[in-house]
Amino acid sequence: MIVEIIFVVFLLNIIITSKKTKTPRIDYTMNLIILAIVLISTVAIAIAIRRSAKMQKKNDESFWDREHEANFTRKKSISDLNYINIPDEILTLGDSVIADIACKKILNLNGIQNTDLKLTYGAANITELSEYDQNYTDLITRLDTIATEMLEGKDIANAKTVLVFATDISTDILRSWEQLANIYVEENNKANIHILIKKAENIKTFRGPAILRRLNQILDMS
Repeated sequence: MIVEIIFVVFLLNIIITSKKTKTPRIDYTMNLIILAIVLISTVAIAIAIRRSAKMQKKNDESFWDREHEANFTRKKSISDLNYINIPDEILTLGDSVIADIACKKILNLNGIQNTDLKLTYGAANITELSEYDQNYTDLITRLDTIATEMLEGKDIANAKTVLVFATDISTDILRSWEQLANIYVEENNKANIHILIKKAENIKTFRGPAILRRLNQILDMS
């Protein structure tokens, strides 16, 4: 429809221009060239939009098909999952928030969609899994906070202990990785920064690439 309208507009423009000008053939030819360019561009854009719409529709249909299947997936055991245990060296720091989280089940499910969780473990488990994942988020957030407070108080040793644990469980909080890398820089320990970069490759969230870039920057500047 758009192509037809543009064609009619340009055709009228050609006729009007040809009647007014003293060199109708030149203007007629130029108008035809412009018309051809506009038509080709319009058709190309229309084709691209149509393809994009078809692809989006296909993706939507695929998502809803998987979601429907996930909602009817039977409940499976989640007892053997890789639950996180908070080690004694963290618990003995005496933080009440950490102590409270330690009494709960903790799972790092970052980067895994709810649909995939339901397909793998059953729709009936999604509430529990979401709760365990939230416990993980609360844990890494608190670890980052207390490590920052320790560094501000010049308690480097305990901050390092906290940050090593946080990175071991693949926190995706950039500051935690930066702080630990900077401690290694102060210790002139490039080998541990290399190890840190290797660990950061396991981060499954969208923050992973940014963390890797930052760690490599710190390594290059050290």
